[in-house]
Amino acid sequence: MYKKDLQYYKFCLYGFLKNLRFFEPYFILFLLSTGLNFTQIGALYATREIVTNLLEIPSGLFADSLGRKKSLLLAYILYIISYIIFAVGQNFLLFIMAMSFYGAADSFRSGTHKSMIYKYLEVKGWSQFKVDYYGHTRSCSQLGSALSSLIAAALLFVINNYSSVFYFTIIPYILGFLLISSYPNWLDKGGKKHKNLSFQQVWRDFIDVLKRIEIFKILANLSLLEAYHKSLKDYIQPIIKQLALGVTLVYLTKFSDKQRVTIALGVIYFVIYLLTAYASRRSVKLLKYSTSQSAALNLLLILTLILGLLSGAFYYLKMYVLAIIAFLSIFVVHNLRKPIAVAFLNKHFKTAIFTSAISTQNQIKSLFTAFLSLLLGFLTDKMGIGLGIITTSFILLAFSMFVKIQEQEN
Repeated sequence: MYKKDLQYYKFCLYGFLKNLRFFEPYFILFLLSTGLNFTQIGALYATREIVTNLLEIPSGLFADSLGRKKSLLLAYILYIISYIIFAVGQNFLLFIMAMSFYGAADSFRSGTHKSMIYKYLEVKGWSQFKVDYYGHTRSCSQLGSALSSLIAAALLFVINNYSSVFYFTIIPYILGFLLISSYPNWLDKGGKKHKNLSFQQVWRDFIDVLKRIEIFKILANLSLLEAYHKSLKDYIQPIIKQLALGVTLVYLTKFSDKQRVTIALGVIYFVIYLLTAYASRRSVKLLKYSTSQSAALNLLLILTLILGLLSGAFYYLKMYVLAIIAFLSIFVVHNLRKPIAVAFLNKHFKTAIFTSAISTQNQIKSLFTAFLSLLLGFLTDKMGIGLGIITTSFILLAFSMFVKIQEQEN
């Protein structure tokens, strides 16, 4: 078994601080309050994914040549710039700029810290514990999100200004910057995020992987739920808002509508992230009840999409409590699946095409997320939140039948 040494706690603290994003439980409501519609919100999400995709190779080359720590430190600087623009901005163009900085930050952060963890486990001889170790560090991220939701609710209850939470988010990101600086230097250059990649090579690899049906199915399967969750997760906010405004409990009537929504979002997000933290820790146990990792991944993907259908249907029928429960379950299943997906990808592609597969999977995930964000935003404006979620979930449920992973693992 691995040892919970100082670096283990640093890895955990990194995830905890990274997820103290106080704006997150209120992000869509913040954007709606500035006059944006759901199509524009979808365009913002798509912008983030496109920028992340375009900068994947430059960020990888940066990490390879100058080190992983510097890549993460630059990511944190870009995040802080993004938060400042969101705090002062009040129009779509400024938010596009903020999302571009956010996407650039994601490109420098994505995969970098994870590769540090895997290198650390490799050096320590603990590689066989990847799922459990990563699940524990990820659970700390979810605990950070849980605490973040309560702090954000308290701040908004007093200040009553969505923009203010972006300023407060800068504080844990400064602490995270200092934490990364304290990582041992040998982790900085312990391996490459990308190996000898160029734009031409990535494009050739992308086309090559698309030609290999079984490989494409694997990468599409692993990317689909990530993209679905990423584009859909913030839509729980207007659902919670409807529930909060409909609550007639006597002790809540003395608060304003905005304060009631703030309380409801803070409490429900706190519960969500406590459950997802538990799910991340227990994901390794799920493998004991499944015939294989691939079977677990297939099952959890279908389950998530069905839960999406249910959440949309319940919202359409104005059964807001059931809609929130279904939505909450999506968060839990996603966090059960993610450590398994990471382990499956690492296990399955121990071949010459491993680097190409990782690069292609990131591109597929970004393209899926950009498309789904635009689709969901457009459908929501045209049909309403309930029918928008139902339609999107149904389309993906049909598509998922074509990307089912084979039970036999190589």
